[in-house]
Formats: sequence, structure tokens, C-alpha cells
Amino acid sequence: MPLSKLQFNPGINKEITQYSNEAGWNDCDKVRFRQGYPEKIGGWRRYGKNTFTGVCRSLHQWVSNAFVKYIGLGTNVKFFIEEGTVYYDITPIRLTATLGSNPITTENTKTSVTVAHTTHGATLGSYVTLSGVSGTINNVPASDLNKEHVITEIVNANSYKIVVATTANGDGAGGGGSVVATYQVNAGPDFQIPTQGWDSEVWGSAGDSSSTWNGSAGGTEELRVWNQANFGEDLIIGPRGGELYYWDTSAGTGTRAVTVKNVNNGTAVSLTKTSTGSIIESAPYITNIDAAVGKTIRIGAVVTCTTADRIPAGTTVVSVSANSQVVNISQNPINTGVNPIHGLTYNFDDNPISVAGNSKTITVFDPTLERVYEVGQHVTLAGATTIYGITASVINQRHKIATVDSAANTYTIDIADAEPASTTASGGGSSVTAQYELSAEVPVVQNHLLVSDSSRFVFCFGTNEFGDTTEKLNPMLIRWSDQEDMFDWRPRSTNQAGDIQLSQGTEIVTTLQSRQEILVFTDAALYSLQYVGAPVVWSSQLMGANMSVISSKAAAYANGVAYWMGVGKFYKYDGTVQPLRCDVRKFVFDDMNPGQQGQVFAGSLEEYHEIWWFYVSKSNTAKVAPDKYVVYNYAEDIWYIGTLDRSAWLDSPINDFPLAATNTYNLVEHENGNDDGQADTNSPINAYITSGRFGIESGNSFTFVDKLIPDMSFVGSDSDAPSVDFTILAENEPGSLDHASVGGGSEREVQVSTEIDNYTDIVNIRMRGRDMALKISSDSAGTRWQLGTPRLNMRPDGRRGAK
Repeated sequence: MPLSKLQFNPGINKEITQYSNEAGWNDCDKVRFRQGYPEKIGGWRRYGKNTFTGVCRSLHQWVSNAFVKYIGLGTNVKFFIEEGTVYYDITPIRLTATLGSNPITTENTKTSVTVAHTTHGATLGSYVTLSGVSGTINNVPASDLNKEHVITEIVNANSYKIVVATTANGDGAGGGGSVVATYQVNAGPDFQIPTQGWDSEVWGSAGDSSSTWNGSAGGTEELRVWNQANFGEDLIIGPRGGELYYWDTSAGTGTRAVTVKNVNNGTAVSLTKTSTGSIIESAPYITNIDAAVGKTIRIGAVVTCTTADRIPAGTTVVSVSANSQVVNISQNPINTGVNPIHGLTYNFDDNPISVAGNSKTITVFDPTLERVYEVGQHVTLAGATTIYGITASVINQRHKIATVDSAANTYTIDIADAEPASTTASGGGSSVTAQYELSAEVPVVQNHLLVSDSSRFVFCFGTNEFGDTTEKLNPMLIRWSDQEDMFDWRPRSTNQAGDIQLSQGTEIVTTLQSRQEILVFTDAALYSLQYVGAPVVWSSQLMGANMSVISSKAAAYANGVAYWMGVGKFYKYDGTVQPLRCDVRKFVFDDMNPGQQGQVFAGSLEEYHEIWWFYVSKSNTAKVAPDKYVVYNYAEDIWYIGTLDRSAWLDSPINDFPLAATNTYNLVEHENGNDDGQADTNSPINAYITSGRFGIESGNSFTFVDKLIPDMSFVGSDSDAPSVDFTILAENEPGSLDHASVGGGSEREVQVSTEIDNYTDIVNIRMRGRDMALKISSDSAGTRWQLGTPRLNMRPDGRRGAK
């Protein structure tokens, strides 16, 4: 008979049996298809030798205005900025507190020490930096303690443990009275922990007699996933279910991200204007005032002199003249017999805080700000004295502005912790300062964030409602800031801040920015947000219902189309929502660990027209990162699968190669080289592809094969002698177990394996079976290969087989 060409349909099909898939490919690993023919995927190389801390689940790359290339990495315990393959820790600070006297307790012969802090709010695995520890505590030096630590045990709500380098030689407490604990944002779990059921926590893990599941989790341990987006050259980040944070690129990698609501509006301002000057007793003015101060002194301000008996009580400012250096006042200075008097210090608007009898509300006077006061903005007061029963300790804190009187240049603050004022009066002294923040009613919790391409609106998806004092997350609420202003979230007729409440589903899962719209995925529907301008600003339209998305990172956008993995199927959106035909659907979802669906993430590989999804398989007992992948080639409408440990993916045009985060806490560049360069030493990549079963006469007769003519390309290989293994697998019947192998013995399959290299033209073989399959595999370093159309010399060989 003539030679038979082995041409198989492109892509992997596991929806049918290997025998039924006679004209296709059945299985593969680390193999893709190009123009219908299989080839080994490219290798990967380590992106620098440094590592980061935690499991990375978010990657984002951008270039600053100074042309510095940055990568943002969000892990389950920290957030890093990468520059020049160095990882800088910019994890936001959750809390800074001065601890009580001698808060450090050691245990004899142990390196574990206990830190006492009432209602510390920390979680296991989170990071704290101690400072101000003085002296040696039972052989443990202060230098062991005054540094960053990971919290290794939560003793209770008021104490936790850390580990130090030096072993204690006794029991006891110490550290002094000036120990400061600076807590980073609490760490999240390194894999998805169900909030109830058998996979939550061990029985009675609460450490009490409740005998309940998930005692220590409290039903709140959700996979830590960071969201990030650029606002200009700066970065906005936020962990799912957490606050919004802001990292100022110009401040450098040595600074941490801060909460958006806490970004300062310049430096603190003094509410009392102070300057030195001169007076003449017979003339109602003060001369030689500092011009910078003079420009800010208001008409009607009360003026006093720090030297007694110089200015009559109740004297006010009438005008400021002579280049802001002469202050005209309402009364002549007091006659002291000295004329003129130079170098006196004058205060304008002492006691800028007013209180009302039997009220906890204070009114703050400040005419100095250039930015308009806004309800919902935050301000931190300092330097105030106790004012008629409202103590300095409750005044000198961070507050939210309750009401504003622009005409009077005042705002009010409600202080719930204060005792009511005993009378109506003004006070606070002459040293009150106010540190204003830029934000007004910024969301304090969010499940997803995005900065729109259209006019730079900052969006929060699944967030707290405007004006909700409980600041509780509404999972179907969308809010956006004013245009080009990430700090102004209060809807007004003069801005474009606003919100939308969606209805289809129970929570917003993720979003994508497309060419002309923002796609919003709930757990049951897909919405389109489009900019329409004031007064509506952003309108929503339901694009698809009765669908799903499996995780917050499961969607990718490529070539004008959105692709995502749902629960049990795949989808695409190109103007309409459509389920994707998938030849590996049953295999993937049967193979997936259902308790780790939150770890699924998608990434594009534009060079090869591919969308990759990574997932945790049932065989992955560690569960801390996905170990399997499934690929959709949208140019050829085919699928393929494989194994690879990755936790995040980024196909950025800024970088020369796609980047991925590994389970060894570093980044690798994919499609770079031909080998596995994840470690210090390169190792070969094991790749293979196996066909469906084929034969002659539908298996009525046995098939005898005696020649193989391979068709392989090794273009792009680094090795001087690249090769692959050709294996032909033969069976008597599908499922047979007792067919004798060529080499003797009892095996399920007869197989002939031969090595093929650049110079192999024909291989003489001898094998027999009713149906056969072809397997191409490689495990040698430096090898890149593509399969063409191999040929076999096959002929019928009778109908009876050996038993």
C-alpha cells in the first residue's frame, strides 16, 4: 500500500474518547498549534535573581513620566514595586500605635516573644515593625526587636507572638514605655479558604468550647487579590474587600502607599497667623509685618500681642496695606512710654475653635485655605487646648467635616467621644494647626477598581454607599470619582461624581476596559458602562444574563473581544455574549479543584493569538497556586491544555516578553529561550502531544507498520543536536489489558519508540495492532520543534490477534 499521511485536526479534543477522535489530537503538555500544526511552546527565563514575599496574584506594568519602568506586584501578604529587577516593599500601613509600658515578654530558652497590644487587630502572617524598644530583655537585645517581624501566632485580641534571633535566658517583660508598633495591611490566606464546611478550619479551631468549624477564620478568609490601575503616572491599588491606596511615583520606591482618603492637601496650616512687627503708640497700625503673613490676614481678625499690655483687648484688623506689611487696627496701641516698639510678636485669630453649651460639636474657623471646604473631607487638628470640657485629646485627632459655611469660612466637626461643652465660647489657643486631606467621601471598601480610559474617572465596584456612616460594602454598587480628580467622590451639580446600583446578580466579580465601554461582570450577568456626560455621566446597559464568571481574574481582553471562564463553561463578548465551543470543557472542569475556583486567572499572549487560563487541579494538594492551564487560540478556534505552576500573568507591550509569577516567588519571562530557566540553572522542558486512535478498515483487520518517515522542524533550537521521541502506541481493542508488547511481557499497549533528529529521513519499525496512536515528546535541553506531516507504511495484517 502507499504511504499514509498522518494529518490530524488542530487542537486538543477531550470531549470524546481517544478512539472516536481518530482524526484529532487527544492530549498534550506545553504544546501549542501554529497554522494547524503542533509545536513546543517557548521556554522561560528568570527575571532577575531577587524574590518577593508571598503568592503574587496581581501584575501591572507602566512607565513613569521620567521613563522609569515599574511593575506593581500584589501578593497575599504584601505589595511591591519592581524597578530594575529589585522589589521594593510599599505595603500600606494599617495602624501605628504606642504600646503600654514594657509590652515585650520573653520565655526562657525560647526565641518566641509575646507583644502586648490591646485590640491590635492583626492576623496571622501579617507584618509589624517595632521601634523604640530599649534595653536588653532577658538576653534579647533591642536590635533584635526594633525591626520588621512576621506575626507567627495570635494569642488573643490583645497579644501576639513574633520570633527573634536570640534565645531568651529567662521569663519576664520589658521594652520600656516608648515602644511603637507599626502594622502593615493584614495579610490574606495563600489559598482560598471556604468560610464554612469541611475545608474551612479544623473543628474547634477557635480555641474555645464552641466546637464549630472555621473558628479562627470567622467566615471572612477570602483569597487575597489586589486590584491596581494607573492614574497618570501614579498607582491606585486595593485588595479585594479592602480600602483604596495611592502610591505617588514621584515620591520614589522608598515610600509606602497611603490610603486615598488620607492623602494630604499640602502641609499642615496654622489657624492662627503669627508675625513680628513694630507699633507706634499714637497710631492704629502695626508695621514691618512679614509680607507672606500679611497677605493671609483677614479683615476683622482679632489681633493680640504675646507681650502683655501692648494691644487693647478686642482690637481687630481694619485693613492690610503697603505691600501687605502694614496692618491697620481698630484701636491705638497701649501707651507704655516707649515709642516706637520693635520686634513684638502678634497673633491674628487666636482661639479658632468655638463650642456651644451642652453640645459635642465644634466649629473651626479657617479662612486660609485655597481649596474649598467640602463635607466629607478629613482634617487632623493638632495643638489645641481643652475648651470648656471638650478635652484636647479628643480635639487633636483626625475628623470628618460635617457641615460647611463658606461665607463664614467655618466648618463643623461632630466628636462622638467628647463630653458636652459646659458653655458657649471660643478657645483652642494660638497653636492650633489643621492638616487637610484631599479626599471627600472616598470609598473605604471595594471589591474591584478601575481607571477609565475616557477622561480618567476612578471607579470602585462593590463598595460602600455615599454617606453611609457604617461604611458597609454594597456588592452591586458602582461609584466613580469626579472627572480627573481621584479625591472627589461627593456627587454635586458642579462635578461628575456619581453611582449606579446594578440589579442582576448578587455581587460584582470583575471588570474589563474595552475600546468604547467598561464591561462589568456580576456573578449572573454582564453590563456595559458607557460615558454619556452630565447629568447621567455613566449609563449602564445589560448585555447578557444567566451567565457566570468564575473569579475576579478570570477575564481577558484581546483583539477587541472579551474572553472569560465561567462556572462550567467559557464565554466571549464581541458586542453580544456567546458561549465558546470548547473541546476540553468536561476535562478542565472535572479536573479543577472546586474549592479553589477563586484562584483561576486569565492572561493573553497576543503573539500567538492565545488566551490562557490557569487553575488549581484536584491533584494539587498544596493549593497555593494554580498548576494546570487551558489555552484558547482565538485565531484558529482551537484549545489545548497543559501543566504549569503560575499565579499571575502579564502580557505587556512595555516588556519584551510576557511575564508570569511563579511558585518560587519570582518572575519569569515566557517565550524567552527553549528551556525552564526558573531556577539558577536551566533545565529541559518536558513537552508531548498524543493523537487519537487510528487504523485500517475501522479495525476489522489488524494494521502492520514497518516504516516511519518523520516530518519535523527544529528551527529555533539552541542545541546542536535537537531531537524528539516518536512513539507509536498500538492496541488490540479499546480498553484491552493483555496485549503483548514488542519487547515481551504483559502491557496494555504495544509501543515502538524511536528518536528523531534533524537528519532522520526514514525509520524501519515492526509493529501490529487494530488501532494506533502517535505520540511526540521531548525532554532534552535547547530543543524547539514543530511537527509537520509524518507518513507511515501501513497495510492490513489479518483479523486475528495474539492473546
